[in-house]
This record gives sequence, C-alpha cells and structure tokens, in this order.
Amino acid sequence: MSFDSFDDQYIIPGLEMQAGIEPSAPTTTYFDAPDIDLNSYDNIIVCMSGGKDSIACLLHIIEMGADKSKIELWHHEVDGREGSSLMDWKFMTSYNKAIAAAFNLPLYFSWLEGGFEGEMLKKDAYSRPHLIETPDGLIVSAVKPRPSGRGYKALWC
Repeated sequence: MSFDSFDDQYIIPGLEMQAGIEPSAPTTTYFDAPDIDLNSYDNIIVCMSGGKDSIACLLHIIEMGADKSKIELWHHEVDGREGSSLMDWKFMTSYNKAIAAAFNLPLYFSWLEGGFEGEMLKKDAYSRPHLIETPDGLIVSAVKPRPSGRGYKALWC
C-alpha cells in the first residue's frame, strides 16, 4: 500500500468520523493527481521553510525527474534580518543554505524589514519594505499600505 492510499483509506475517514461527518465512500481518492510534466516549466520554485514538508516536496520533484537547473529554493525569513528571534529558529538560514548546497541548488531569501515582530509592534506607521533576492538581484518593495493608527490590537480584533 502506498503512503497516499493509506491516507485515503484510514486517515481521512478517521478524521471525518472524529468530526461527526459521515465517512466518504471507500472509493474516494484524495491524492490521485495526474503526473505533471515538469519539463514544460521554465523555473520550478520550492518555498523552503526547511521543514519536512518542503524537503519532501523538493525530494519528490527531484524524484519525478525535474531538471535540477530549473529548480530554485526560496526561503522567507519571518524575523527579518534586524536581530529579532521571535519566530525563526536561529539555525534556519544556515540550515536552508546547507540543504541548497547539498543539492547544488540556488537559494534566495525574502524578508520584511523589521520582520514579523516589527510589523506587530508598529503604531501609526506604514509597513516597512519587503526585500526579495532574485537571480537578477535584490528587489525592495515600494508599496506603502495605510498606517495602522491603532497599534497591535487593531491587527487582530
């Protein structure tokens, strides 16, 4: 039995029962998708958190026979680069660099100036720029959404 048919036959019906939903017919398949012709793409971007899902995605794409010269890894540094350590594990940048090096793939980073913490703590201020590394260089966003005006609580209420 393949891992995806295990989900179809056991995991999803079990979750449906826990949620009080009548289980789907046993013939229902959730994970059968047609194979994708990866050769039809100019670039294949894998958003790399460095967690098991993004690593599994990368491995699956390589296993499917993707041309590795088309694969790019992109990682968003949630804390930005100004010193906050609210969300990101301290090793994630170097860990993603090591994954990219191990597969000989390019790795690009993006971040919000001031990071997640800076965004949450702003008051009466515009959002700060997003910075995005690309194969052609650094892009700095110039978009200025409206100021929050009410501080932290207004963002979640």
